[in-house]
Amino acid sequence: MGNVFTDAETRPDEDAIRAALGDVSGVWDEVTDVFASFGAEVTWRHYRDGGWLAKASRSGKTLAWLRIEPGVLQVSFHFAERLRDTLLNDAAIAEQLRERIAQAPVSGKLFSITLEVPTPDGVDDVRQLVAARLARK
Repeated sequence: MGNVFTDAETRPDEDAIRAALGDVSGVWDEVTDVFASFGAEVTWRHYRDGGWLAKASRSGKTLAWLRIEPGVLQVSFHFAERLRDTLLNDAAIAEQLRERIAQAPVSGKLFSITLEVPTPDGVDDVRQLVAARLARK
């Protein structure tokens, strides 16, 4: 699988997003609503090496990256390695997410958590990581 949106001339719109996600298209609305509830904006940008990605940001701070593959919404968060212990001790983060945080490999000074959000149940994981991202610098 790969990013559905690769044509630099065609910015993803609501119809294309719904077609690409198919039966799970409702999660796009729910996830973007989560970012909006935190005052974040989701904007599309085209990258030569990865196609179109949606960047969720607030006040110039990148919170996450969203990517659409056929039938799958991926939301990626990047955290500074120095914050790992703080996140692992955050009771507001579900145990299964803390396990993923503990196991995430380091790349440079960061570690990444990528969530696949196949159902509305996965939206709560996004909400927890957005809150954690905003609470830490």
